[in-house]
Order: sequence, then C-alpha cells, then structure tokens
Amino acid sequence: MLESAKYHLNRAEDLSYDESGFSHPKDYQHGQDYESESKKFSVLAYGGEGFVKTNLYWNMFKHSFEKDILEAKKWLDIRIFNATQGGARIEGTIEKDFKQCCEELLKEELKRPFENLKPLSQAKQDELLLKCYAKIYQSLSLSEAFLQELEENEGEIQKAYETFSLSNPQTFKETQTNLVELIENCKEKIENNKSDKAILFDVLNPLLAQFEFDLAMILVENTKNIQENYEKTLLYAKAHLSLIALAKQGLKAQKDTLIKHLKPLENALQHLSFYKDKIKEKYAKSLF
Repeated sequence: MLESAKYHLNRAEDLSYDESGFSHPKDYQHGQDYESESKKFSVLAYGGEGFVKTNLYWNMFKHSFEKDILEAKKWLDIRIFNATQGGARIEGTIEKDFKQCCEELLKEELKRPFENLKPLSQAKQDELLLKCYAKIYQSLSLSEAFLQELEENEGEIQKAYETFSLSNPQTFKETQTNLVELIENCKEKIENNKSDKAILFDVLNPLLAQFEFDLAMILVENTKNIQENYEKTLLYAKAHLSLIALAKQGLKAQKDTLIKHLKPLENALQHLSFYKDKIKEKYAKSLF
C-alpha cells in the first residue's frame, strides 16, 4: 500500500475465491485451499460486472474497510484507489490498474541509491518501547472496563428478556418498552465507546458491521398482530444478547493474547524497571 496526504493506493485485497474455489496462491504457507472449506456466498465483483464468491469473515472485513474508507474520504479529503484488478468490489474506492496508478500518481523523481536508514539511538529505542508498553497496558485496562460494562448490560437485558418472554396482554407493552430501552441504552454505550475506547474496536468493528446487516433482516419484518410483535421482539433481544456475548469473547481473546505475549517486551525493558513499574501501576490494578 502506498500512502500520502492526497491518496491511498491499495493492492492484493481480493477478499474472494478464485474460479477454482481456492482461497490463496499455490505458494501460500498454509496451502492454497486453507480457507476453502468456509461457507461461500456471492458478492459484486471488482469492476461492477458479475459476482465472485467470498466468505463471512472476508465480507466482515470488507464492510469494516468500506466504513473506514467513507470516514477517510470525509475527514482526510483523500482519494482511495483499489488496484487489485480482481476479487470483490470494495465500495468507495476508485478502481484502476496498478501500472496506471503508478504512472499517474508517482511523479516525484526518486534519487537512487536510497540513503541508508540510520539506526535509532538507544534512548529513542527505549522511549518507543516504553510507549508501546504503556499502549498495551492502556488497551488491557480499557478492555477490562468495557468487559465489566458489557457484563452489567448483559445481565440487565437477560433479566428483562426473561420477564418479557413471560408477559401477557396486560403486561406486554410495559415489559417490551423496558427491554427495548435497555438494549438501546447498551447500543448507545457501545457507540460512545468507539471514541472513548477506540483502541479496542479493531477487534469489534467487523462484528458490529455484520451485526447491523443481520439486524436489518429482523427489523424489516412487518408484524400484523401482538403474537408476531412478541416473536419479533424476542428475536431482536436474542440478536443483541448474542452480539454482547461475541463482543465479550473477542475482547477476552484480545486481552489474553496481549498478556500471553507481553513477556518479551518486559524482558527488553528490564533496564527500565522504574518506568515500567510506574506504567504497570497506573493501568494494571484491575487486570490481574
């Protein structure tokens, strides 16, 4: 990928299977059929003509990527090119072949041979390692706080769901309103956390993007009577309880992975124990 203040050039984002049903090239380390067993479905192809096969995970990434593209175009005023020349269409990009992109965009004269990169001083390396360490502990702390929020919301919604499921015509409206309000409050908190805890949403954004598409299938259903309204509300609540469970699972997996692989960084910072311990003290009280 090539980036500047004016454009972003993207390649090799097929996000689809080839005509033979393979997910990767022959020389891929895990084999060309590594993800070929996943359930496939059709999406619009690069160029807007025809369709290609993708899977749930690639499509979740595509939706998340498209959302980021919209935000980047709005706030950064850049053009985003897709020079993959195949695969799935990524909405919001300008589709153009790589050679043409290079000829049109890379006009700056390059002086060769390129100057060798200068090694960072030990002080700069230490500074960057400490910043990385602090960033990881900040992420762990935010993740723990968010998990506690989700646990509380999940308990409240589960209790309201059970109460609503036992409702009768006299209590239906009241219990339905309470359940929906709790769900909407939870969604609002998640939305607010996108700015307050933005560091966590690389894990959650694909899940949230796919959830909105799945939720739309429930919301478009028209109900003709109280029984259908009841069943739709149950589906609506179940979908959100499932979202919370998956979000918790993703956050816990991220947290466990960070903790598991923190040791090498801690070893590299042994000579900076004073600063390392200060960082740990600031963020780690609620983690272990």
